[in-house]
Amino acid sequence: MKTVQIKPGDTLSKIAKAHNTTVDALVKANNIQNPNLINAGKILRIPDGFETTQSTSTAWNNYSNGTNSTTPTHTSGQATASDGRSFPTSADGTPIFKQGDAQWGGRTLGTSKTLSSHGCAVTASAMALSKISGQVIDPGQLDAYLDSNKGYDGNNLYWGKAAGMAGMSATSGGMNFDTINKQLDAGRPVVIAVDHTGDGKTDHYVTLTGRNGNTYSANDPATGKEMSFNLQNGKLVGQSNNKTYQSSGQAITFSGGNPSPGTSAPASLTTETKPTAETKSTVETKPTTETKSTAESKSTTATTSVNATDIASLDAACAGIPGYANNPHVTPEFKAKTLEIAKKLGIDPKVMVSIMAFESGLNPARKNMAGSGATGLIQFMPKTAASLGTTTDALAGMSSVQQLDYVEKYFSQPHLKGKIKTVADAYMAVLWPAAVGKPMDHVLFRAGSTTYEQNKGLDLNKDGVITKEEASYKVRKFAGEV
Repeated sequence: MKTVQIKPGDTLSKIAKAHNTTVDALVKANNIQNPNLINAGKILRIPDGFETTQSTSTAWNNYSNGTNSTTPTHTSGQATASDGRSFPTSADGTPIFKQGDAQWGGRTLGTSKTLSSHGCAVTASAMALSKISGQVIDPGQLDAYLDSNKGYDGNNLYWGKAAGMAGMSATSGGMNFDTINKQLDAGRPVVIAVDHTGDGKTDHYVTLTGRNGNTYSANDPATGKEMSFNLQNGKLVGQSNNKTYQSSGQAITFSGGNPSPGTSAPASLTTETKPTAETKSTVETKPTTETKSTAESKSTTATTSVNATDIASLDAACAGIPGYANNPHVTPEFKAKTLEIAKKLGIDPKVMVSIMAFESGLNPARKNMAGSGATGLIQFMPKTAASLGTTTDALAGMSSVQQLDYVEKYFSQPHLKGKIKTVADAYMAVLWPAAVGKPMDHVLFRAGSTTYEQNKGLDLNKDGVITKEEASYKVRKFAGEV
């Protein structure tokens, strides 16, 4: 799903025509009460066209916390879930799920949408995780797990949280075909973002399952069927659901598990339940080459001034911050380096962790789903990355430890260094640096300005002004301050 901002003179019919959708679909996706009255500056969600009619089945209500209770098994060409239901598999043995399936399509995704209309990322992840982990995890089970483990940012999932259901970790980065090919050749499906409207922005996710030369096989959550892509000018292009899909630059790989390469499904799968702390710890301390870099190994030398007591204190202080515990990116090296940077800059380390967790879930490859290009631990904008001597693509390929160098560079800028004492100021440093150090009643944006319209949702009391206190409310609540 993508979003657009309403411009003066726009109508729903004009916007619908420009984005290959209908007025009714826009009304439904945005809960519009009067289709003839829309306001310039408002952000509209553009539905991806995958909404399907749900049956009256209430089977999707039966998920509890995303755990499996029995041993799932594969047979040739079929994957049997813990409830006994069988699903077809692609040639490599990856289960094929449809996001609009009546068993789970009616579940609420994140905060408002349904799996049927907007659950492509969840469904694509469920297919990949099922194959790699050797356990059948259907989209409903994965959604239930994400609900129970703070796995959503609004309607967008945290890839690492999704991987956690299978005791694995996830890395989101660019379309590096060397990496993608190695993953597929090892029997590890890869989730990729695609554009189907022609604007180059992400509208949908599919699961790559195999390749033969420059032809790639995939499972499409929209149709619940297999499809194929051809590599053309550095992009994957294919046809599905009466649309032309083209890769839009993001690929998600998963570390851990024990997939079987080849063209047939494994004969059986081992029993698996919701991953325990021990399972997740294994992933954290023994990451694969995709998640642990040389820089991380070398960072031990650079962090000798931090001891185990310091790290234990940081863990205690950050225990209530969503996304901190059991996060594969939050390694001992990451914690030690965060403590050193915080000390050097005079920032409370909990403040640093809070802002990174709020902005990215502590995932160095996290990209802004609205298409702004913001990437990484503190959501570096492309121009900001360039000013720091890097690019957002380069940042997305870094480990969490490596990217901390650029977090330090950002907060070391003369207009910020030594001024960040609170979570509110840390957030202002990212959102509106001019407000760093200002009192909480300082006004950031006023009604009638473009910046106000872009941030209108932050005006909590609807008085036409957005103060620092209002703008920072969500992050302060996230950090446990309010």
